[in-house]
Amino acid sequence: MVTLFLERELVQSWLPKGLVLAPETPFAQHPVIVIFGTQQSLARTKRITRYPRGMQNYLETFVALPT
Repeated sequence: MVTLFLERELVQSWLPKGLVLAPETPFAQHPVIVIFGTQQSLARTKRITRYPRGMQNYLETFVALPT
């Protein structure tokens, strides 16, 4: 997990139309929280499976914009 501090205008440009960042934060720039993770063993593990063994695991990323 990492917290980045980026320009408010950049962060606002990532949001869908109609959503706005809170007008004030305790920081000069807006915090953006990025979380990296791994999911494992998601596919069925029986002998017959649609997914090759390499497809059972994948990396994921969550991005949180505190408002």
